[in-house]
Amino acid sequence: MSKVAFNNDEHICHMCWTRARRGALTLPHQIVENQLLVLQPIAEVQEIPVEILQLQIPQLELIEDREVSPPVEIQQDVTFNLPGYSRAPNTSNACMAYNCGNASRRRVPESLKLQLLLHHNYYIPSNARVCEEHFLENTWDDLPNAMNRCFNFNPDDVINVIELLKQPRNNKLDFENLTEQHASELHYWTGRTIDEFERILQETPSLTQCCRNARRALGIYLSKIRSGESDQRLGTFFHMSRQNIERLTTLARRCLENNFVPLHLGFDHINRQQVIERNLVVPDALFSNEGGAEEQNAIVICDATYIFIQKSSNFSFQKDTYSLHKYRNLLKPFLFVTCDGHIVDVYGPYSARKSDGAILNGLLKGPGSVLHWFFESNDIFILDRGFRDSIPLLESHGYVGVMPESKARGATQLTAIQANKSRMCTICRWPVEIVNGRLKRDFKILRQEYFNVAMRHMFTDVKIAAALTNTFHPVILNNYHAEQFIDIARERLNVDNHLANYIDTGRLNRIRAAFEDIAVDQNNIEMFPILSEDALILFAVGTYQIKLAPSYYSEHVRSGSFTIQKYNGELNNLALYNMPSNNVQLLRAHIKSRHTSTKIYHVYILIDGNNEGLNSLRNYCCSCFIGRRTIGCCAHTMCLVWFLGWSRHQNVIRRPALFLDSIIIDDIDDDE
Repeated sequence: MSKVAFNNDEHICHMCWTRARRGALTLPHQIVENQLLVLQPIAEVQEIPVEILQLQIPQLELIEDREVSPPVEIQQDVTFNLPGYSRAPNTSNACMAYNCGNASRRRVPESLKLQLLLHHNYYIPSNARVCEEHFLENTWDDLPNAMNRCFNFNPDDVINVIELLKQPRNNKLDFENLTEQHASELHYWTGRTIDEFERILQETPSLTQCCRNARRALGIYLSKIRSGESDQRLGTFFHMSRQNIERLTTLARRCLENNFVPLHLGFDHINRQQVIERNLVVPDALFSNEGGAEEQNAIVICDATYIFIQKSSNFSFQKDTYSLHKYRNLLKPFLFVTCDGHIVDVYGPYSARKSDGAILNGLLKGPGSVLHWFFESNDIFILDRGFRDSIPLLESHGYVGVMPESKARGATQLTAIQANKSRMCTICRWPVEIVNGRLKRDFKILRQEYFNVAMRHMFTDVKIAAALTNTFHPVILNNYHAEQFIDIARERLNVDNHLANYIDTGRLNRIRAAFEDIAVDQNNIEMFPILSEDALILFAVGTYQIKLAPSYYSEHVRSGSFTIQKYNGELNNLALYNMPSNNVQLLRAHIKSRHTSTKIYHVYILIDGNNEGLNSLRNYCCSCFIGRRTIGCCAHTMCLVWFLGWSRHQNVIRRPALFLDSIIIDDIDDDE
């Protein structure tokens, strides 16, 4: 029950406060009436004892002189917690999604507020705003677990919740009259706007022909793959039986597979020239032939994703679907994706025991393979290390396979040249990972565990989801720094890591006495340059390492301050390793591995005081697997550069997901 505080010691409940306020408003009228009754002439003169007069007169004077207290107002600083409920920050200065810096923001529709309140016990205040990006994404269910959620409420919040629940509303979507529905509610359930919904219906004519309620069937199917809800729960929402929901979704799925999917998915819906036109600047410059459009090569990225499924009593199927890599039962859809994120085709589903290389080899074998009439000689396949068995077969057909390098037998690290070639591959391969994430973000049915009874139409759902993504999702655009990335990659591809060679020769990893521990703050390590966010992106040749840096920093400062080491010994023979030798400073940091608790990586940075900005950080290395690369850097090196060059000069340093530290309890000692 909410309480209203009069002072620091006394409180009153909301119901009693309401009565007191009403009484205070009517009190002046009662006083006037009492005064009129007292001053009114007496009809019959009677003797009144003096004692009674003495008792009555002071009482009348008290009534006349009494001051009316003003109505009690609710103090807005009164807050309280509601167990099981949370809310978004009540501010319009930023998007309510955590750590979002988008400038354009909009109000949250009332229908979405109601959905989040009813299904997730999550309240969105009136001043909360959301950006267009997070409004269109299917991440509403993640808001109740966001790091910026609040648990304190005030009386106004409770009143707003009551008013929200009192508003008249329809408990189900009417797909036959979409113009009368709120656009945000349609997008919440189906992921589509009204125009997009109409386009899908127009491109699926068989659904209109074989179903009287074509709009309802399409809407229910889109709601199912979007939300991942069961037929029974959808039937409760749409006021239909489970059997009718199953019948309509089956009909819509079959019609979409026959009409809509061939228009937007498969090697027949696109030609090779269109694939070439979708090449981004960086992969086209690094791998494709230079020259005119006729000399360019098609570039595709191949990868398999996972769809997790239940265990099975069919032992043969159970063995085929159990992955020794993920320790779960799964099936593999196999994707061909262009550089801008457009899905060319999806094959499968394949067994969990079949490697990515074996899948690609199976598609390449035989002269009648669709890949051979679509692709031409010197076309490029960007792969990961799981395709190492496919490279010989690809090259035998005249194609070019680009794959990250593998370390030599007995080595602990890639060489600088190997690490640079691997970076050139990974900087072009990330769109396929983005596409896999989109499919499971926008279609929750693909991220949850499939029931065995639904396995017959699982891959159809995957193809429909891929076709919808191709049709309506924006493509990936060229990075703002793309031309600079190309220059850096071409310039440093064959550049060795001179500092790593110097560290190995001098065995500095084993030296402790010459290094001095320093707790870093804003006033020391003055030689380290102050960097901008754009400079960090150019230093890493991308953004992935920058996103990991705060997590590495948070792990590094658990024991206290951010501690690094400065070398106080003589740095001899630097010139022999093509490094500056005057006005330099060598720093070292021990960064913990994010995978293994006992593993620590040694990061070295040589600061050149004769230069400024990024030019003063030309030499760096790390003892991790890819730490010798000179095209960009690893995440451990970025952690040190991110903190020294940018983060320590900010007002606030955010440590990601810090609230999770209190979730796991410590072991109770046996002695207690």
